Amino acid sequence: VWLTGPAGAGKTAIMGSIADECHVRGWLAGSFFISVSMTKVDRCSKRYLMPTLAYHLLQLNVAGLRAAILASVEAHPSVFDKRLDQQVEILILAPIREVLKTAATSTWPKAILVDGVDECAAD
Repeated sequence: VWLTGPAGAGKTAIMGSIADECHVRGWLAGSFFISVSMTKVDRCSKRYLMPTLAYHLLQLNVAGLRAAILASVEAHPSVFDKRLDQQVEILILAPIREVLKTAATSTWPKAILVDGVDECAAD
């Protein structure tokens, strides 16, 4: 789902409420809220998007996923210097595909929320 609207319309507040509700229901797999107004560089840079989402996935109680992500990082130690499309493949998609070979997904969290993509600093 893509949420759009003018600046100041409340998109981040809506996303925060959605994230809270997904977390309560056990649906939240990860989130990343980008904010150009934050002074911390990790909150306004796309550089941290995929590593943060991968970290959130590591925290889930999904059999085999933690090991698959860590094995992928070990096999590709320069992953954090790669483009976003390569990072998402190595850190998230390939490990999930690996675990899907032997796991049922009915209890997996289903939501990953990213807010403020338009506020990303150019790296």
